[in-house]
Amino acid sequence: ASTQLQGKQLLSVRPSLTMAGLYVGLLLAWTFSAAPGLAHQFSVWAPSANSVAVQPVGSAQWGKTNLARAGDQWQANISGVQPGDRYSFVVNGNLNRIDPTCFDISVTTTTATRVATRFTSRRAGSQTRVFGTDNSTDSSFSSIVPRNYTWRNPRRVVIPRNKAFVYELELGSFTSEGTFAAAAAKLPYLAKLGVNLVELMPVAFACDTSRGWGYCPRAPFAIHPDLGGSLGLKQFVDAAADHGMGVVLDVVYNHADGASLLVDFDGSGGGSQNFGPYFYSGALASTPWGPRPNFASARVRQYYVDNLAALIDEFHISGFRWDSTSCIRQAGGDQGCSQPNSDGWLLLQQGNVASHAAELGRAGTFATAEDSWGAPYTAITAAVNDTTAQGPPGTTGGAGFDTEWGYPWHFAMTNEVLKEDNSDIDASKIASVCAGTGGFDPSRFVLFTENHDVSSNQHDGRIPHRVDKTDSPSLEYWAQKKSMLLLGLVFSCVGSAPMLLQGQEFLTSASFDFPDPPQMDWTLADKNAGILQETTDMAALRQKSAALSTGGPAAVVYADNSANGKIAVVHRWSTASSSSVVAVFNFRKIAHTNYQVQNWPSDGTWSVVFDGDKSAYSSLYTDACASQTSVTVQSRTASICIPPMSAVVFSKQ
Repeated sequence: ASTQLQGKQLLSVRPSLTMAGLYVGLLLAWTFSAAPGLAHQFSVWAPSANSVAVQPVGSAQWGKTNLARAGDQWQANISGVQPGDRYSFVVNGNLNRIDPTCFDISVTTTTATRVATRFTSRRAGSQTRVFGTDNSTDSSFSSIVPRNYTWRNPRRVVIPRNKAFVYELELGSFTSEGTFAAAAAKLPYLAKLGVNLVELMPVAFACDTSRGWGYCPRAPFAIHPDLGGSLGLKQFVDAAADHGMGVVLDVVYNHADGASLLVDFDGSGGGSQNFGPYFYSGALASTPWGPRPNFASARVRQYYVDNLAALIDEFHISGFRWDSTSCIRQAGGDQGCSQPNSDGWLLLQQGNVASHAAELGRAGTFATAEDSWGAPYTAITAAVNDTTAQGPPGTTGGAGFDTEWGYPWHFAMTNEVLKEDNSDIDASKIASVCAGTGGFDPSRFVLFTENHDVSSNQHDGRIPHRVDKTDSPSLEYWAQKKSMLLLGLVFSCVGSAPMLLQGQEFLTSASFDFPDPPQMDWTLADKNAGILQETTDMAALRQKSAALSTGGPAAVVYADNSANGKIAVVHRWSTASSSSVVAVFNFRKIAHTNYQVQNWPSDGTWSVVFDGDKSAYSSLYTDACASQTSVTVQSRTASICIPPMSAVVFSKQ
């Protein structure tokens, strides 16, 4: 029997979700503080334990208590427990363990040490391995009974996929304080930029300090105390909602850190290929980054599904970016993640069914997969009940993601635009990729030219640095123009949602280093205020133009690959409205006046709604076409002015 605590039903199976024969039972095992007069229920899964007790850490109004076994679960109802009480589980009489589903942990540091962390590059085609170190310590850990939080905004923010504008943010480097509270003070800035989904890099307790990347999880439910803990996250989400913004969390389920607090949880682990009940044993036990969770176990899959449910229900999280789903749907083989794993595919399906469950108030969750290793793109974003989707052998249905990080789009565009000699740029290829006819369908892609991986010291760094590695004044024009042309493509091409990496909006050039990125240089917001405005204007145009925010359709109007050309012209329109847009991209430092473009979508007056060469954006820009505010198209031929190394966008209602 379950216990009713503060209106929450603990250890109760919520209504089943059945899709294409898939059953998902959500066992809610996280704990809540007891209401006055009620006992607090402690519960933990420890299938191979001989005994489990819970003991307070520090002063408390209750004492150490043995838990009773109920199958693989251990539980006890204890009176006198207060919010903020610290506790730990004692397994087999001598193993101190955290509560795996606690939202907060207390860390007591004893002796400093150095721990090696293996990191494998996940860039497509790369198999480089490097070894880094973190400042890990010998510590003891205890869980904390959660406190209540009263929301100012009782409903979580839901952003339609076609209206999403994502901003990837690492809390430790975003501000000098590196906390939720400090980042919350910057939310008005992000709102002015036009951002409506703030994507936080991992905030769960990890091997890194709070200023590290966070992709080495040690306690998936616990919010890192140095960032502000669970209360800090709730306050940040609430503050974002004040500005109409949702919060997306980066979740890491494909592996755990070698020093995960779940390793050998119930005393059944031992040796390099046996990490206890939460992890595979034998050949599938390890990934390049740490132990692999045992997706073959229904209880382990349920654990991660519960994590998603808790983050939505208790923290009002608007969406998730799943790290390296390729290493969930695959296991073993080369690099530890190259053979199909149907159990991992099932986790993806169950997680997405649960996080989108309308009957549980979770409709509209924004779910994104990072899947860069030759994934079946259509299956990743196909519905779970789509029987035509081709997942791993032995599976039925798609993975159920809304979007996928668009690595194919990223590499196609950056490899062309960043060519050292612009005469080598293939404008036809750029136009085709932009229109969605470049060999893959980008309509479900999150579009980006920078993210934490590709912009790091593990890869090529930020776009301005890739253009101007010496910070030479003579190359500053090219760094600005190529960066902003690429952003013009991000905001104008067929795709699900545009995304920026923190600082990209004002041309940050410093590499987003692994494992500790540099502090955000906020002085650039003033130094490059014009560039910041240019980014803001492009984002605003995408938001208000139905033609740009529908995800399609699109068509290539014209591509000029001549030596002095290198011009791509793409038509975007909305079938639900009369909105129509033509985006023109010039990849040469040559201005064209009276440039003839045939096959223009329709005759009539087309207004200039964006000019990427306005001197208000940069003193290096030329205002070459400043007098052009509209064009009159006749016989579907337009005579237009095209500024050098710029995008110009025309619109007709």
